[in-house]
This record gives sequence, C-alpha cells and structure tokens, in this order.
Amino acid sequence: MKIRTKFIILFLWLFIVLPIIFLGYGNEGDSWLNAIAAERIWQVGEYIRSRSVGFPLYELMISPLVHYGGWYLSNLLSVISGISCIIALFYLSDQGELYHPLFVICSIAFLPLFITNSSSTIDYIPALSFLIWAYVAVINDRYSLAAVLVGIACGFRLTSALYIIPCIIYCFKRTGSLLITFRMGAMATFTGILAFSPALFKFGIKYPYGPISYGYILAIVFGTYYLLSLFGVIQTLIIFTIIIYLFIYAIKTNSVYLHSADCLFHLTVIVVWIALFWLLPHKPEYLLPMVPSIILLIDKLSSNKYCIVVLLLLLSYNFISFDVVGGESGSRNISPSIKIGYTINRIQNRIFQLSIRKIATEFVTDRPTVLMLGASWIAGVNNKWIYDEKYKMYRQKDGNLFVSGRIRDERKLRELTSQGFRLVVWNKEKWEYFRTKNQFWRNYVEIVYELKEFFNLPINSEVETVK
Repeated sequence: MKIRTKFIILFLWLFIVLPIIFLGYGNEGDSWLNAIAAERIWQVGEYIRSRSVGFPLYELMISPLVHYGGWYLSNLLSVISGISCIIALFYLSDQGELYHPLFVICSIAFLPLFITNSSSTIDYIPALSFLIWAYVAVINDRYSLAAVLVGIACGFRLTSALYIIPCIIYCFKRTGSLLITFRMGAMATFTGILAFSPALFKFGIKYPYGPISYGYILAIVFGTYYLLSLFGVIQTLIIFTIIIYLFIYAIKTNSVYLHSADCLFHLTVIVVWIALFWLLPHKPEYLLPMVPSIILLIDKLSSNKYCIVVLLLLLSYNFISFDVVGGESGSRNISPSIKIGYTINRIQNRIFQLSIRKIATEFVTDRPTVLMLGASWIAGVNNKWIYDEKYKMYRQKDGNLFVSGRIRDERKLRELTSQGFRLVVWNKEKWEYFRTKNQFWRNYVEIVYELKEFFNLPINSEVETVK
C-alpha cells in the first residue's frame, strides 16, 4: 500500500475520531467509572479498581491523564491505541499478508464500534491493539513476543488471556514442538499475572455477574441481539451469510487456505470469543477481539466483489441501523424499525450526557430528591458534587439533588421516603425495576417520562439504551 494511501486513511480516521473526544469520557457508564477510579488512584496513591475484576494497567495509565487533562487527555490514549491497530494493519499489508488491504484496513478502522471506542476512556481498543500486534508477532514466528503481548493485554482486559489459545494452536501447528508451545504458554501466563497483579493481589477475582438476572430466555434473546449489533442487525446477518457461502465454496474447491495455521487461528479466535460472550452477553464490544479475524478470513476467502459488499455493509452501520427491538425499558418486544446509525447515535448520546450533567449540576430543588440516572456521568469527576457517606450516594455539594443507580433495597426506599425524599427514575432506564420479581418499588418510586419536564429545561439529544 502506498504511503499516500496510508496517510489519507489516517487523516480521515482522525478527522472523524478527534472531534468525539471532546464529548465526555464516553457513552458507557464504565468509561466514567474508569475516570472516577483513575482520579481516586491519583489522590490516594494506591490502586483502586473501577468495576468488575479490575483493569489495572489501563486504570493506572489513565490516572495522571484524567487528573491533569480530564477526558481530553484520557480519551487520547484510546486514539493512540486505535492508531496502533491501524499501523499493525499497514504492517500486515506491507508484508503481503492482506489480499485486499484497503478492504481490511477500512473495514476495521471505520467500523462503528472501533470509532466510538477509540474516542472514549475505555479499555477495549488498548487491549485490542496488543492482541493485533500479538497476531502480527505469531505469524512471523516470534512466539515469545506474541506471548508477552497477550500477557500485557491482560492488564487492560483480563479476558485477553484467552487469545493465547489460538496463538498456541498456531504455534504447535507450525512448529510441531511441544517445548516451544509450552514455553509460549508459560511466558503468557507469567506476563499476564504480572500485568494483572495490582488487581489480583489486592482484590482477587471478583464474580463478574450483577444482581439482576435476565433469565435464560431473555439472556438468549438479548445475547442474540447484542451479537447481531456487532455490525448492525441486518448487516451482521448478511455478512455471516456471505462467510458461510465462502466457506462452503472453499470446501468444494478444496482451498489450501482452509488447512493453514492462519485459518485455524482465526476460526479459534471466533469460536473462543463467541463462547465467552454467552457467559456475559451484555455488550457487542465484548466481541471486538474477533472482528479482525472475521475480516481477515473474508479477505483470504473472497473476491473483490464480496469484499466491496461487506465493506459497504460495515460502513453503512455508521449512518443507518435496522433495529428489531421496540417497547419500553424493561418491557421490550420485537418491532422492526429503521433508525439512525450506531456512530451518530453514540455521538448524540454523549451530547445528551453532557447536557444532563450540566443541567443536573445546576438544578435547584427545595425537597431532597434522588434521580436514579447517570450517577457516574453526572457526578463523576465533578467538583460540584460530593459523595454523601450517610446515604451512600452522590449529591450536589450545595444542593438537594442526589443521583444514584436504581435502588432495589425496599428498606432503603422506605427510609428515604419517610425522610421526605422524592425518588425518581427515568422511564427509559427503569428496566432493573421491571426485572425484579417483587414490584414493591412502585410504592416509593416515581417514573418520569420526560427529563425536560423534571428539570423544566430543554435537553440535547435524548436517547435510550436497549434493556
């Protein structure tokens, strides 16, 4: 690939991504929790995990960035990681590993999930960067380097450890040496433990599941939905159909590639990550490590015609989304519709969050009020809010508005009500209440259908999540 083409791709990518970094820490509450933990790490001088099992290397790296530059600096770490991923793809192209280099690079670089997470304070893209470079190392028979890179990735996301499975399979198929393969696994294990050690030795491994259970049927339904949301519902169905067709054709023509270590590597990545996803099927971002493998398989098995079709489908998800979920939060149904694309929706969501953050911070109420919405992105890393130890919630430093997650403890709801609190949940975020077996919350909690009516002010880009 020509240098000019590489420059144009990077320029276009940065032209899209850089403006988004000014819109808060990210769409997910997890992005804001990362920032909150990072600021606390800087203040107390010891490791504090943001959530779940912890993401120590990432949380420690963004600590000075959050403290000195807020989201403007911390988001840049993901931008740099995104550039690193793209450069790795350039390297594969220069090595002749890509049959359709423009297709592969543009499919990954301009994928909506890649764009939005490369502009957020979240660990997905930094972890992915190490995994892509681990793939580059392993196909160049640099197995020790690949093992170290996978181990380092564990410090960003613990699930990255599973990437060593396809690496080991590739190594053994290529070398046939148990010693080299064992050494690779041992190096990855040692490096992974070292990279994850700040969380491992302080907290151990925490149970990753939350208190709300979907039930098996809903877990399958929403898991399938989030799986299809990887590339867009319709787009994913068409792309998977193309992949199946390409494999059938390759089998019929006895393609040599099907018997290669490279093909086995990518198939293993896909199988491992889909299996992992069903243990916690909550976000399409969890599937990001298998995206390069999907694209690289298509690259090796298809003609220009199919590459163009797949690329157009992937890019279209930025602008248009064919959704199948309707109904209200907590009571969803199947209702096909056409909506704005993923990237545009995520940008609107971030504008919405910053709008609510500003309005809630300045909101004046005489009655103590708990708004059960956006505690992390309203009060997180915001010096006009303090954490009230008495009530275990954030509140305005000089006001009566509290913010929290949905309170599901009936005793706490009863106590707050008896003390004169107004308890409010937004209609579009009430799903946790609707998933509880007991509906006691209705005796205490008021549903607000329009936030602009609650605040008595207009709000920018009001959106919702599908739960």
